[in-house]
Amino acid sequence: MSCSSLAKGDSYSGRLQDLGQILFRRYPKTAGCHGRYSARAVVRDTPFDQNHLVIRKRLQRHDAPGTARFLTFSCYQRYPLFGNDAIKAEFVDRLERVSTELAVAVLAWVIMPNHIHLIVFSETTAIDDYLHKLKGPFSQFVLRRWRALGAPILHRLQTPDGHRFWQAGGGYDRNVMGEELLEKVRYCHNNPVKHGLADTTVDWPWSSARRYDERDDALGPAIAFDLVPRSRRWFT
Repeated sequence: MSCSSLAKGDSYSGRLQDLGQILFRRYPKTAGCHGRYSARAVVRDTPFDQNHLVIRKRLQRHDAPGTARFLTFSCYQRYPLFGNDAIKAEFVDRLERVSTELAVAVLAWVIMPNHIHLIVFSETTAIDDYLHKLKGPFSQFVLRRWRALGAPILHRLQTPDGHRFWQAGGGYDRNVMGEELLEKVRYCHNNPVKHGLADTTVDWPWSSARRYDERDDALGPAIAFDLVPRSRRWFT
């Protein structure tokens, strides 16, 4: 089915890249996407409104040798579930322990109120296995704690299958190397500044920026600087 004939309840199956190009021609305000995806677009309203297009992505991830992975995963419904510093600290602790245990090199990371950016590299561990061990036990720990406290946020996290901490799906996942890798490291560190959470990259303690700045108060795992081919200062 072509996008021009989409009506309420219809779906489109095909490459997200093709769908994005078609929609961009029809609706310039609709952002296009890139990469190889299998996509489904569901129209919520009639007549067709690009502001109410839901695109569900099934990413084809690849553990490509010699490349790092730039990962983004979000909290359920984009709620700011990392608003509490104790929750951020728990995630940082697990990030360090799981990365060491599974021999996954960390190149950069940042915790935002409602999502995580992470750049990792591994020649021995499948990244899907790594994420499963990182995200699953962490979310179970937090949800268990909130249930014990009777936290009000729980009613917003309720689904037919129980409470959720993470948004369903794999999130953003891209192989990066060379200049793109360098750009993504800076992107991680600049994110809190961009969103008004800090004045400078190193003012935000919940990222690897302080590691790059060689500060004694840096949190989180050691950074595999040998895999990042530029001066540390360039990233802060």
